[in-house]
Amino acid sequence: MKKFIVLLCLSFSSISFSQDQGFRKGQVTLSPGFGLGLYGNNYSFGLTVPVMANLDIGFHDYFSFGFYGGYWSQRWNSLYYYGDYRFTSTHFGGRVSAHFMKLVSDILNQPEWSEKIDIYITPWVGYNLRSSTWLGDGTNPENLNWDNRIQVGAQLGVRYYLKPRFAVFAEWGGTPTAYSNWGLTFRF
Repeated sequence: MKKFIVLLCLSFSSISFSQDQGFRKGQVTLSPGFGLGLYGNNYSFGLTVPVMANLDIGFHDYFSFGFYGGYWSQRWNSLYYYGDYRFTSTHFGGRVSAHFMKLVSDILNQPEWSEKIDIYITPWVGYNLRSSTWLGDGTNPENLNWDNRIQVGAQLGVRYYLKPRFAVFAEWGGTPTAYSNWGLTFRF
């Protein structure tokens, strides 16, 4: 995974930096972060903190397409048997974003509005690889197995640029990995 991240960063070194203005066609953003979510069944539940990353490429001044990936793993105590489960969930897929702040600032001729804030809505579709492993003695007593699945959803996101090429972001709603995602954005 570390090699993949280094390779991804090096591949962006050949891309020229965007102008210091709001969202634009040709702009590339990389947004690593973490999520806050829950897992559970009829017996117990817990908090998950997945790691995730989004890559977005502007194909229009108001729209971008990109990819996402995420992962979480959680140890879950069985209430009725002596032992624990290890659940893992890996997410990946594609996304398209509509950048509303840029549109509003262009309509009202207020370009400074979109220089600091990027508000966007993102429909996405992807795949979720899930598994569970019984860590106790003997065979899996509750036969808890998670099936892989196709996921579809939409989320609302906000980026606040602290510097022209550096922002903090938050996304809420039906994100692929959690109920909300938080992190940093690097604009190229």
